[in-house]
Amino acid sequence: MKNNNEQENYYKVKLENPKNNSAQVVGWKNNLAQRVRFEQISKIIEKDKNFTINDLGCGIGDFANYLETTGYKLNSYYGYDVYGKMIEIAKKKYSNKNLYFNKI
Repeated sequence: MKNNNEQENYYKVKLENPKNNSAQVVGWKNNLAQRVRFEQISKIIEKDKNFTINDLGCGIGDFANYLETTGYKLNSYYGYDVYGKMIEIAKKKYSNKNLYFNKI
């Protein structure tokens, strides 16, 4: 993608398609592909220890939800994305006091 406008248009089209699930909105083929990514990334996190994470390119925040629902001891989650609409959706979907979403 050449610039932010092209990137925003790419995600705008995905967000507007009612057939897309949350994994497809952020570019994954399906929920399983997204889940595999989350499982692989989380292998470097010690499940029984408290931690804070910075997620660059957080999309709509589904990784935070994965961590919370699979037993990780998440102190704080900071999600960042360049597309403001993604951040708006993440804030609405996940309003936990320890989850923070910001546009960069």
